[in-house]
Amino acid sequence: MLLVNLVLLFGGLALFVQQIVGDRSPALIGVAMGLETLAIILLCGHFTLQPNESRVLILFGDYHGTVRKSGFFWQTRSIPAAAAGFRSPVRMKRAITAKPRAPRCRIAP
Repeated sequence: MLLVNLVLLFGGLALFVQQIVGDRSPALIGVAMGLETLAIILLCGHFTLQPNESRVLILFGDYHGTVRKSGFFWQTRSIPAAAAGFRSPVRMKRAITAKPRAPRCRIAP
């Protein structure tokens, strides 16, 4: 997905420069600006995780899962890419009904 995003970004930039320098077609300038906007929005979905890190996937306030593997990931804005295996109603019910734990350490005065 990173390659697709970079092609969109540089392709839109090349089309924009070509239209400004040469033809000056308003329709193609609009297409180039649309490609640039789309590329920037899609580039915002990339994230990396180091070992022993995790990321919660939330879309409009709804929990969609947790990514626990280390690596380079892409999360779409409409459907979280890594949440497909984490959509379990039982697991979500446990997370919602879980009681908070008491602290395990005491704070010395």
